[in-house]
Amino acid sequence: MAALPAERWRRLRPWLDRALDLEATERAALLRDVEDEDLELAADLRRLLAHHAADAGLTRPAAQFAATALAEGEIDAEPEQDEAVNVDPQIGRRVGPYRLTRLLGVGGMGSVYAAERVEGGFRQTVAIKLVSGIHPGLTARFEHERQILADLRHPAIAQLLDGGRTSEGMPYFALEYVEGHSLTDHVRELGLDLGGCIRLLIEVAQALAYAHRRGVIHRDLKPGNILVTTDGHPKLLDFGIAKLLDPTAASTLTHQQIGPMTPAYAAPEQFRGNALGVHTDIYQFGVLLFRLISGRWPYRAEVDDPLAWARAVSEQTPLSLRAVLRQREVSSTERSTDRRSELPVQGGVDLDAVTRRCLAKQPQARYPDMASVIVDLQRWLGGVAGPVVAPPRRWVRPALGLTAALFLAGTGWWWAVSRPDSAALESVRWDEHPALLAFGLQPNNLHASRPETEGLVRRALLAEAQGDGPAAMALLETAHRTDAETPVPAVLVAYWGSSLLGEEAAKGWLAEGRQRLQHLDDPYLDLFAGFVEADAFGNAQDSLRQSAALLALQPRAWFLHYARAHAYTRLDLPAAALREIQAIDVPADGHRRLLDVIADRASLGDPEGAWALWETLPAAPDNPQREALRARLTYSSGDLAGARAAYRSAVARARAVGRRDIEARGLLWAGAFGVALGDDDAGAAADLNAARSRLVGRSQYGYAVDAAILLAHLASWRGDRPTMLAQLSEAQALRAEQRPNPPGGILDLVAARLAGTPIPSLASEDEDYPQALPALLAARAALQAGDRATALSQLELARATGIGTSTYLEEAALLARELQAAEFELPPIDPPFGPYGRFAARRELGAGGSVVPARRTVPP
Repeated sequence: MAALPAERWRRLRPWLDRALDLEATERAALLRDVEDEDLELAADLRRLLAHHAADAGLTRPAAQFAATALAEGEIDAEPEQDEAVNVDPQIGRRVGPYRLTRLLGVGGMGSVYAAERVEGGFRQTVAIKLVSGIHPGLTARFEHERQILADLRHPAIAQLLDGGRTSEGMPYFALEYVEGHSLTDHVRELGLDLGGCIRLLIEVAQALAYAHRRGVIHRDLKPGNILVTTDGHPKLLDFGIAKLLDPTAASTLTHQQIGPMTPAYAAPEQFRGNALGVHTDIYQFGVLLFRLISGRWPYRAEVDDPLAWARAVSEQTPLSLRAVLRQREVSSTERSTDRRSELPVQGGVDLDAVTRRCLAKQPQARYPDMASVIVDLQRWLGGVAGPVVAPPRRWVRPALGLTAALFLAGTGWWWAVSRPDSAALESVRWDEHPALLAFGLQPNNLHASRPETEGLVRRALLAEAQGDGPAAMALLETAHRTDAETPVPAVLVAYWGSSLLGEEAAKGWLAEGRQRLQHLDDPYLDLFAGFVEADAFGNAQDSLRQSAALLALQPRAWFLHYARAHAYTRLDLPAAALREIQAIDVPADGHRRLLDVIADRASLGDPEGAWALWETLPAAPDNPQREALRARLTYSSGDLAGARAAYRSAVARARAVGRRDIEARGLLWAGAFGVALGDDDAGAAADLNAARSRLVGRSQYGYAVDAAILLAHLASWRGDRPTMLAQLSEAQALRAEQRPNPPGGILDLVAARLAGTPIPSLASEDEDYPQALPALLAARAALQAGDRATALSQLELARATGIGTSTYLEEAALLARELQAAEFELPPIDPPFGPYGRFAARRELGAGGSVVPARRTVPP
């Protein structure tokens, strides 16, 4: 094939760049568009794509290599049909413990495939990134990306799961599989308004800010590298050309030549070969902001003309975002309904000015960091008139400390039924809204040195109330970093953050808050910090003392009653816990935890009061949260079959609205209840298999372990030992995936009882039962060894040290039956939380119906 003329390559290059950034179906549509313009150009493009799929693993951009290949006549074979471009010989190949199932995309360094785990005892879908060929320096670059990803743990960044080498010695790594659409497709398909777009971009900015704080710049920010999940959250992908910043080089990366980039989003310094840094990502974010809001590029040049575009980026003043929107409104046959063309100035922030600052030619004229961009976007968002429609959000459980563990383990994914009007909330007093009332904090407790601090804390409290833990944490972090005086953001991060950040990090935040408190005279805030320390880190008695003092000063701080209820539950004082729950008197649709209050009220013995509150909730036939709450109350009212049916109804509604979190947990509950009932084992198995698949897909391995244990029991009861052993093996593999690794007592006991598996260790991994659990394990091990006398003595030691009030009760009761020892009392499992293997053990004890309380009331 003859070398391409320069003019032909100039036309072909932008099409190739665009094609490599698309998935297979979108790429096929693009090829058809090119064919409509130029059949020969389309043929060249097909050959380039086929060549690139076969061997495109280079340190330079894929398009640059492909151009050289064409010019040198290296591509001789032309695909015989359209589909040939997308045929991949790797499909079906084993890579480590995975089997490749389909090609997801091709980039300059490698290809990305969807893959299924076929080893390790459990099913999991991942994205596998493979090197596409051998080239000097490629392996090092590939390992560099892997190391970058290993150090990045953020909910808006696709997570590294695994890695290794293929049978040929080529490196690969497995990433979190993200099910969703590109950023632009998501915005278009949902018809997101301006506020919705800004909310998504704030989450992207938060992920970038996180990476920057860890010394990583992305360098290739564009819609194709941002997927929005089915839960409505963006995930930042492809750190293939990301770089580590040199801390000795003034936060820049010295780069002496034009490197890999996407020209349409590239910053001036990328075209010039100058130093790159945080400012480069800020520029690219500005292009993304401009493009997402307006649908246009920020310069008048043609993006398909690389030379003209490079000149525009380097020399032209960016277009006015407001002017572009007004021009689009004039030329469009439709009119915007979200005031986009007006681009209103809100909260003192003009998005036109934000965009111009991001797109400044000189790096020093841009924002100094992403945190500053986030502050301006959050200030603008807080001032949007009318409700801002946010995408559905995955619930991330904030930590309320060990005192809350029993109840919050199962009810945490409820959402508030109604959402607040963001503009109206700006004028709501701190003593009017449940989210602002919760802790009894007032503006004077903030001790703010900046006027925007109150708004940031207010919005954080509201975000957490709606179930958006990550947004709340980000708002608080912004407030803490921009206001050096206020202690409240750090104290709230410590309270909510132990499950998101870990206990050590949460204690660090609390220390920062206390350090700022030293210089203030605020008795209420001193008490509040003491309460946070006690409640978040497991001191129930101290939590009760501190919260009592706080309630004496702020009687309407309803959340303190909620925390006290859980502290009393921790101390096994259910009557006192119920009194605290009944003392909460605020509208039930103003905070997601108030739905937990309803559920807890029923579990603690007042289902009539709980149903009365449930009746006050707004009617919402399609709301899966309300239906799931109905299932919980039905369970606590003593109707196990009715609860199973209600959870299945909640699952159907969750599927209809894309709430995968409610679907997964609802299936688990329905399956567990079905196992206990024993009237439809096939239906229970179907529920549990579906639940496990969805739970593994969401990396909720603990719940997936529960599903596998229940399935092992079902297999055992029907005499299918191979399946039973396979399910137990899968449970062990899933447990190994949990971080941090959980106690193994339940699974070890079940495996020993069902399969005769030796007890692996007698050391207690459960700090709540340091004597009882080792004694129970020793009893089971002694019975396995045929030492009945030791088994009896160890069982009695377990009984004496509290095993009968633990989640290991059913295993102790089954062992007692085998030893013909005194039976254990079997109280209801209410709330119906895990470990869910307990529901199978109750059935094995002939007491499946005992999991629910004796029928106390008839649901409405």
